This record gives sequence, structure tokens and C-alpha cells, in this order.
Amino acid sequence: MYLTFQSEGHPEVKYSVDISNNIDPFGKVDALDNPRGYTGDWFYFKAGAYNECNAKDGKHFVYTACLGTGDWAIDKVNGDFTSVTFSKLALSKSTPVK
Repeated sequence: MYLTFQSEGHPEVKYSVDISNNIDPFGKVDALDNPRGYTGDWFYFKAGAYNECNAKDGKHFVYTACLGTGDWAIDKVNGDFTSVTFSKLALSKSTPVK
């Protein structure tokens, strides 16, 4: 999967991710991820913000969620929230990041 992020006032960021293994975009092995990645899954692409602060750790998992209080003002101060705005999403045939 090839991703390009563009935002006014920020440098363009490009990632290349092979979702058939557990190697991250920086070439490091994610020991907590399945070595076969998503090769056995049926899935779809969903654009959004997924708040994944690692609040707990275990031997065989990472708890990827911020617990929060449910009170926006408190959660915002504590950093237990996420926010994203998409002005445009473009889907195309897969082309390598240049």
C-alpha cells in the first residue's frame, strides 16, 4: 500500500507499506503483529482517525486505545483524543512512492 499525506504548511509525507507481513514503513519488525500481516483477512479500506496510544502492554498484545473519561475537556488536556479532517481522498491503482 502506498500512502501520500499532504497538508498546507507541512511537508509531504510518503509511506510504502507491505500489508502482507509485519514490517512497518521504516523497515522494522513489529513483533506483536502477525508475521503474515493481513494476508488471511477479508478487509476494506476505511479512512479515519484511529486513536492508538498504547495504554497497556502484555506479553502477546498491545492495548491500542486511550481509555479517556468521556469528558471532552478533560480528555483533550490529557491527550486522550484524536482529530482528523479530510478535504480530499483519492483512490487509484497502486503505484510506488517516488
